[in-house]
Amino acid sequence: MREKLTWLVVPVPLLLVLMGAVFAWGNILFVISEHDEMCARGLVYERAVLKEELQDPWTLTSTCVFEDGRTHDEQPTPWVPPLLVVLASVTVLCAVVGGWAMWTQRSAARAGGSGDQSH
Repeated sequence: MREKLTWLVVPVPLLLVLMGAVFAWGNILFVISEHDEMCARGLVYERAVLKEELQDPWTLTSTCVFEDGRTHDEQPTPWVPPLLVVLASVTVLCAVVGGWAMWTQRSAARAGGSGDQSH
């Protein structure tokens, strides 16, 4: 069974590259979104004056804070954070299970090899 699980380490680099690509694509879509422009022009709330805009590049959320205390959140790419969590989980699972399988397989081979040499 362990021999069949060692293939799980193969997709780890590919999954890491895919995670980076998804994160980069999400950030590009986040940066080019016009949420800040909508807030500044009063398209979100009528006659509301924009005080500041907060952006979180990890959750890809943009928050407009207005002078009257109201806020407006937008996440132009809501699919990116859940997809990154799924990709990260699969990557960790593949690395751990595949690494464990390789380690136990090599340990068994060493134990078997050293036992043959002592006889």
